Amino acid sequence: MKKSPLVVIMMPNQNSASLAYKGKSIMMSCLESLKKTRYENYRVVVADNGSSDNSRQMASRFKGVEFLVKKTREEYGGIPRTNNFAIRYIVRRYKPEYIMMFNTDMIVKDPLWLQRIVDLAESDEDIGLVGCKLLYPNGRIQHAGIITSSFPVNVGRGEPDRGQYDYIKEVDGVTAALVLIRTSMLRKVALFDELFYNGFDDTDFCLRVREAGYRIMYIGKSSIIHLEGFASGQSLNQSMRDKSFYGHQTAYAYYIYKNLHGLDRLKALISLFGRGLTMYGIDTDTGSGKAKHIKFRDRPLWRIGVCLKALSDGRRIYRMHRRPPMAF
Repeated sequence: MKKSPLVVIMMPNQNSASLAYKGKSIMMSCLESLKKTRYENYRVVVADNGSSDNSRQMASRFKGVEFLVKKTREEYGGIPRTNNFAIRYIVRRYKPEYIMMFNTDMIVKDPLWLQRIVDLAESDEDIGLVGCKLLYPNGRIQHAGIITSSFPVNVGRGEPDRGQYDYIKEVDGVTAALVLIRTSMLRKVALFDELFYNGFDDTDFCLRVREAGYRIMYIGKSSIIHLEGFASGQSLNQSMRDKSFYGHQTAYAYYIYKNLHGLDRLKALISLFGRGLTMYGIDTDTGSGKAKHIKFRDRPLWRIGVCLKALSDGRRIYRMHRRPPMAF
């Protein structure tokens, strides 16, 4: 009987042991739920990005979980840099057929989630990436694939899950919060662009995967609960929230200058201000009220100033650092 392909589940981590959802560490909840997975051939690697909490000690409670620490401070940085560091290590040490990128704020409910995803990837060697349905804790949809338009959007975001996205479909992109990567593809596509500190690096990666001739698939029968920044958003102080807002806007500006042209670029630059001043309000926990509604953010004049700075800095990054993504 043929052995199942080796999958290494890679979890980027920064202080997630100390981030809580409903009074429980999100790292603890994630690793406990992973034990439900019924797939015979997988490993788990937690790739740390300079945590100062007890993440290492918590990970050590789980048999077979490797805690990967960077050797020098120069290796620390944004999520793309952590992802690239871990991918190189995993390929060198384990030589897996697939790497499953898996955030520490995921909760597994379905024991067959990984088996279904791998089966789909194995059905066609031209499939480079596979993502699945992500749900908020209240059961509403967070992600059913990504449409890479002027502003990348999650399909189905905020909708009640009635099975309307329980299909298998080729899509523009999927989120790196949970994605199966065919490792043999990486030598052609390269790794994540580390100039994206946090955000839009996965959409940029998906664009390059498709340009290289690989397919990106979504499978709705496999689903995972994703807390999507709930705990970290609650734990950040105002200064850190402001820094995160600036960083995300700058990443979007860099994405625009790097990947969009003509009218698409113009529309995206306008949308940068729109998303800076407004936001979708989605009840991710109780399920009460509207699923999705537009809310105006606080401090609009400050946010306009940040958007202008982000535009300038994103353009500067693009012009000064034009180079291909990190080679594999």
